[in-house]
Amino acid sequence: MPTLDEPDDSQTGAPDPFEGLVLDEDFVRGATHREASARARTLASKWQREPPTDTSWRPEPTPPRRWYRRGLLRRRGMRRAALALAVLAVVLLAASAGPGDVIGWISSHL
Repeated sequence: MPTLDEPDDSQTGAPDPFEGLVLDEDFVRGATHREASARARTLASKWQREPPTDTSWRPEPTPPRRWYRRGLLRRRGMRRAALALAVLAVVLLAASAGPGDVIGWISSHL
């Protein structure tokens, strides 16, 4: 950084290396390295020197669950429930129409 006694680059005629640099969204998203926040860096250095003592608020690590099995069973149970609701709706509709109407409709369509 130039001081008051030293001339800066604009006075000496040296080209500015950052003159054509455009810091747009594509440039930022294309970064290969993302630096941690200042708070994260501060806590990481502090915890290296003195690890946190009270971690009672943090849950114990659990083994990974087999979500794909639970999801498959849950989907199969939902299919059965949907089928049961559809059958129940048809039965209630037939009961509200009356047995004579249902028998007449079935005989005319079969």
